[in-house]
Amino acid sequence: MSKRKPAKRHAPRIHSSYLYVALDPHRLAKIVAATVKALQPHKHEFDTIAFRGASGSLVGPAVALRLRKHLLLVRREEDRDASHSGLLVEGNLNTERYVIVDDFVSSGNTVAKIIEAIKEHQKQEYDHAKAYTAAEELGTLPPIGSCHLVVCYNDYDLQIRHRNCHGHEIRVLGTRPFAL
Repeated sequence: MSKRKPAKRHAPRIHSSYLYVALDPHRLAKIVAATVKALQPHKHEFDTIAFRGASGSLVGPAVALRLRKHLLLVRREEDRDASHSGLLVEGNLNTERYVIVDDFVSSGNTVAKIIEAIKEHQKQEYDHAKAYTAAEELGTLPPIGSCHLVVCYNDYDLQIRHRNCHGHEIRVLGTRPFAL
């Protein structure tokens, strides 16, 4: 019986239009480490990591695991039918404050859609109990999760900046995962 030689380590050849940063295991490790480091000072200010899309599904769960936080997966509306569950939002629906992990914020459209999807899903879950209208009249609505921070792992600005994303005031923080 012959022994197998260990596989040679070589630089990966990633084929992707934009996921190349997160599909390379060495770069992904740096992204996760930098994101965790950026969130560490804020870790008691939120309970959940929210994410969307392929890049978010690579980074979000790894960051949540390292910080011991819950997860919220928010699908695009057009991806709902392609999932096994058919749900737009899955995960910790009892979140009070969450952080969105994404690659960058450009127009703010993705961030706004994630925030709206989470709010709408939490409201629908409460409507299921047939108590939302009565609670609204009494002023005893359950807390609906709020977006505490958006962490962008392809953003090099380590200062928290305030931004309006389609009517949602958010704070954005970069992680600088790679040397400039």
